[in-house]
Amino acid sequence: MTRNAKIGIAVGLLLAIGVAGYFYFRKPKTPKEVIAKAYDNLTFVTNSDVIKPESFASLDKVAEFFVQNTNFRLDLVGYTDNVGSEEFNQKLSERRANAVKDYLVKKGIAETLITAVGKGETNPIADNNTAEGKEKNRRVEFITTKI
Repeated sequence: MTRNAKIGIAVGLLLAIGVAGYFYFRKPKTPKEVIAKAYDNLTFVTNSDVIKPESFASLDKVAEFFVQNTNFRLDLVGYTDNVGSEEFNQKLSERRANAVKDYLVKKGIAETLITAVGKGETNPIADNNTAEGKEKNRRVEFITTKI
């Protein structure tokens, strides 16, 4: 056996061991970890259901997780602050939840594994009398269920 053949075999073995080790020792992410980041990074254009580009990387991670873990379903629940009419906010919350659903479906999650609903300005999690509170109330919650 030539020296180059021996080097090739050694490199191949090291590469195989490295790849196997990566998959063996890699800690799988939980849906909670993946979703927490997406939730924190999800933003929309004001008064719109257009997802801002800075949200894409985190949503891509959510899609990747759910494509690889089809034993979970995802419920998306949209909310708004109290600026504007209740009717407008209800429709906006529905459009935002559906915008997230559409994005994730385009990234490969089966549409049958995702529901999207809007709750308008109900269930605020912060004070709507402050800018910071309003920002926190404009959200889409991600709820996972193992199936």
